[in-house]
Amino acid sequence: MEKLNKELIEKLASDLMLELQPQEITHIEEISKTFLNQISVLQNIDTSGVEAMSYPFEIETSWFREDEPTHVISQELAFENAPRIEGDYFEIVKVVNK
Repeated sequence: MEKLNKELIEKLASDLMLELQPQEITHIEEISKTFLNQISVLQNIDTSGVEAMSYPFEIETSWFREDEPTHVISQELAFENAPRIEGDYFEIVKVVNK
């Protein structure tokens, strides 16, 4: 795994549109050493013969209720509060530019 240095932290922060103070960058750089050591320990665990799991529990849970509509409004009523409509759909305004 790549070491987190000041330049990489600044690049990642920029990519994620985060504004970090110099002391925050220094703190991240310091704690990243511990994090990378922990990742290294995990990577050294022998998992041969262990079957991959797509679900983390042996028994599927069944406490979820069935989806049953309880309060349905008409399309016309829903469109009353829509800022813009295109055909049978709400038109969503793009709010994030890159």
